Amino acid sequence: MRRRRQPQRFTHRPSRRTAGKNLEAPVNPNSPRDERVVALEVGLIQGTVSVVQATVPLASLQVHHPHTLHRVRASLREEPALHAAILQRVLAGGMVWHVYRDNDGGLVMYDDYAAYLVSQELGHEMVAVRILESTAA
Repeated sequence: MRRRRQPQRFTHRPSRRTAGKNLEAPVNPNSPRDERVVALEVGLIQGTVSVVQATVPLASLQVHHPHTLHRVRASLREEPALHAAILQRVLAGGMVWHVYRDNDGGLVMYDDYAAYLVSQELGHEMVAVRILESTAA
């Protein structure tokens, strides 16, 4: 005796995913999202952030994300052509970094880690920066 094949019945099954994960912004380990930096950049575009141009000692600058600095340092060692290109750009002058003041008043650079490392390597003492400060307190 042969069994008759039943037609397939498609039934709706609810998704088993839980709502515990926030899917709004993907996590990027190379460039962590910091709300303060995002707010400063958006404020710069909207005109709610003032910009003060200054020349400061390179040694006084901190970096926003030290882990990124270490990755950039490794990539500069591994890629001599990249290092040479950045070296030429730094030697040409005209480098201006965006910085902000942390809670203690120190200047924190966040936009060009490779040029920062090459400038340190060259022994630059003073660098040009644009200090971004929120005008609305």
